[in-house]
Formats: sequence, C-alpha cells, structure tokens
Amino acid sequence: MTTITSLLSDAVQAILIKGEPGCGKTTFALELLRAAGGGVYISTRVSREKLLGQIPGVKELIISSGSTQGPSGSVEMGDMRLATPSDVLRQIVEGGREPVKEVIVLDSWDGIAKEVSSVERVKIEKTLLVVAESRNKKLVFLSEEPEETTISYLVDAIVTLTKELHDGAVVRTIETEKLRGGPILRPKALFTLAGGRFKEFEAGPPHPASFEKSAEFRPIPHSEHVYSSGMKAFDVGSPGGWKKGSVDLLEFGENLNSAVHYGIYNIVFCNFILNGGCALKVPGGGGKYTEIAKLARLILPAESVSKNLAVGAFEKYDDPWFFSLSSVSIEDCFNQLWTKMADLKGKTKRPLVVMLGLDTLESLFGERELLYYISRTCQLVRRNADLLALACGNSSRLASQLKGLCDFHAKFEIIDDSLTVHSINPPGPIVHVYYDYERGFPYPMLTPVL
Repeated sequence: MTTITSLLSDAVQAILIKGEPGCGKTTFALELLRAAGGGVYISTRVSREKLLGQIPGVKELIISSGSTQGPSGSVEMGDMRLATPSDVLRQIVEGGREPVKEVIVLDSWDGIAKEVSSVERVKIEKTLLVVAESRNKKLVFLSEEPEETTISYLVDAIVTLTKELHDGAVVRTIETEKLRGGPILRPKALFTLAGGRFKEFEAGPPHPASFEKSAEFRPIPHSEHVYSSGMKAFDVGSPGGWKKGSVDLLEFGENLNSAVHYGIYNIVFCNFILNGGCALKVPGGGGKYTEIAKLARLILPAESVSKNLAVGAFEKYDDPWFFSLSSVSIEDCFNQLWTKMADLKGKTKRPLVVMLGLDTLESLFGERELLYYISRTCQLVRRNADLLALACGNSSRLASQLKGLCDFHAKFEIIDDSLTVHSINPPGPIVHVYYDYERGFPYPMLTPVL
C-alpha cells in the first residue's frame, strides 16, 4: 500500500503534509488530488499563473478560469494570498457537497495561521475540521513548520517530505509519522519528482520461484563507437551506452549481495549476444554460478547460451558454459581467464563483455598481485575495444585503487528498502531499480530520483 492510498482511507479526515521549501509538498498534494478524483486547491502563497509555470503536468489538472467543471480528476484552484484564516473557514463553510470537491488542499496553512493568536488559531482549526467532517470533506494542510503545532495534534495523519544530498546526489524521502485508523506498514519510502509528477517507489517484489516466458526481448543495436546496454532508459542517461574499450567499477553497499545486478547484466549479456557478440562472467561473493546461465536462457535458446556465454568458477561443473579457474595460482587463474576471452572472441574478434566479481578473487590472492593482473586485463579489454565491469563489495581493499583505472564508477545500495544505483563518475542522479517480471524474465525499470 502506498502513502497516498493510506491517506485516502475513509478513516483519515485531516492530513498534515510537512517539509522544507522545495521538498515536493505541492506536487505530492496535487498527486493526492489526482488520485482522489479531483478537489480544491487553495493557494495562499502563489498565483494560478505561477503554479502552472512552476509545476509541469499541472495544466491539465487545474480547471480553466470561469469554468465550473473539468475532466475527471480535475482540480479547482482558489487564490487566497490575501486571505485571513477566517476567510478560509468561510470558503469551506460556503462550499457545496459535490463529490468531485471531496479533497481540499490548503497550501500553505501556516502562512496565514500565524496572523492570529495561538488561541484563535486553535479555535479556527477545530472549526475547520468539524465543518469538513460534516460536509464530507478531506482537509489537507501543507506546512513548512518543522516543529509540532496545534494542527499536529488535531489531524488524523502526518506525512513529512525531505530532500537531502547523498554522495552529491538528491535523495527524496516520504515518512508517515501518524496514521489513525490503520497500521503504518512502511514508515519511510523513496520517491521522485521526475517529469513533474510525484512517484513513490514501492519495495521490490520477491523474486518469483519460476518464470513463464511470455515476451520476446528486442535487442538494441550498437553504434560505431558505443555499446548499447539493451535498456533504453540506461542508454538515454548515458551517451548511448558504454564507450567501446571502457572499464567500469561497480560498488555494492553494506550487506548488499552483488547478485542484485544480475538482472541488469543479463540484459547487457543478451543484448551483446543478439548483436553478434559474447559474454563472460566470474561471479563474486554470494553470487550463484548457475543463476547467470539460468537468466540468459529465459531470453536466449540454450544452444546460444552454451556457445556465447562463459561462466568461470573455482569449482568444477559439467555445464557447457562453465570454465575452470585456478584457486592456487593467480598467474594460472588469469591465463585461464584470458584464454577463454580469446576463445569466445574467435577469429572474427567479435565484441565481448566481461564482468569480474572481485570479492572471491580478493579472498584467494594477494592485493598487490591482484591489482597487477586486473590492470593487465584492463589493458587487454581496451586494446580489443571490449567492455569490462569490475564488481566489488563494501569491504573491498582494491576499490579505492581501481577508481583511477575505470571510466565509469557506480554504486548499488539500498535506500529506504529500495534498490538504487548511483553514477559517481561521471556524476549523475540516484536511480531507482525495479524489476518487472511480467515479461517472463526480470527486466530492470530505471527511474531517476529528481
């Protein structure tokens, strides 16, 4: 259940939305009105013209001047910048009982409530709530007062919106502090204002026990200098994908298994293979060897997976896509890796994407030697114009040294129980990652937190 769904419950009559300027209160209130099927937006701070210019996507929501009816979900706007609290009360008292006007937003209440004494303010607020209840209205107060006020004790629900910087990127959080009539199942959640609309990110769904393939994957062709990821949302956020010959560093936050990126890189691997290329993966700590090929076979025929995908492991398996790596000698380990890379590319030197999980390698070999062999692997990838991704955990000893070798640096982490990825170099927004399983295979849905 989302925050908006819980606020629209019949048990909630009055709502307080708190937050500093620019955190998204007005956009959230308008989304609440849209979900409610319409209502009244009373502004005490900006004119109609400024509101229409400041918030994208609001024009189709606000009823045109002089009109009494609008499309479904429309909102009537009242300009009360010069009003007093008594004027607001009179507006609600004189309002009718039309269902479309069920929700009334006061933006912002504390701006005019401060004009009267604390005693008078309590009287007006109590009267507002009584009148709203008698006329079947839902009142929504927007406030920039961080401290507890009289209205905090009177309302049925309190929601606080925040905007903070996290590693140089914006993080927006919505927190339900009070909710009468039901439990607060999810106190905090991540949200975005991308496209001028409020969107709360739900916690990711559980991984299905099995898949039933229902949709074909359509590859995106590479360009002359860039490899496509196979995901339009990623390619749009980058210069068409990855530059050929580039090396990426992927970090994973505390207590986050590196396998969370398998769904993303499965699309990358399959897009490479369907474009005539090949893929190689050495899973890191916590990653399951069998999961790599299992995901690829949801999109590709088993024969194509066997010929074009190789998975390295330090144990022995009978699967056709498996190749063995030495756990005793780092020289033998990387010679085996480089040999398999050359075998996959073949005489035609087809493009190759490689992903190395560093956690297991770091547990087996010394830091200095490992850095040397990884550096040589980077040189090999650059010379062949391939693509290499290095994945490391939060406790990696090599991460800080590898940053200087890589063209792209991103970090996966959980923020308010939502999976995110953040491009640190080059700098970019935090992106929410959600997997859509309805296609028959996990398809990553990427939404920037703006």
